[in-house]
Amino acid sequence: MQKKDAKVFKNYKSIPKPTQKDIINSAKMFLNLPYLWAGTSSYGYDCSGIIYSVYKNHGIIIPRDSFVQATKGKTVKKANLQPGDLVFFAGNRGKGKVYHVGLYVGEGKMLHAPSSSSKVRIESMNAGTFKTNYAGARRYLD
Repeated sequence: MQKKDAKVFKNYKSIPKPTQKDIINSAKMFLNLPYLWAGTSSYGYDCSGIIYSVYKNHGIIIPRDSFVQATKGKTVKKANLQPGDLVFFAGNRGKGKVYHVGLYVGEGKMLHAPSSSSKVRIESMNAGTFKTNYAGARRYLD
């Protein structure tokens, strides 16, 4: 890395607030990275690990696990989703415990780390199990 490509900040509070585009672009850098249970590094991510890490890299500290991420931030109705929002999925047709999180990227799609047999990818959240188990959304950006 060249010095001109790096920025040093005194602490997390001094990092400029990211835009929705900043969050999405940062997350897209990890597309096709392998799923890794409890992963929070470029060696691999799990679903909440990638969300946690991307936000942290922009100076926003959010909970590490999806079921806790689903209780913080600002509640967002599905019709009002914006890129950068977190979308959650739960058993019992979305009424049970949250088990998965994705990063909404727009047009009904999310970026997520689905499972140990796949890689970080973007796919529709409005089909199959994701449609059935949608449990809500939260916004962590101002």
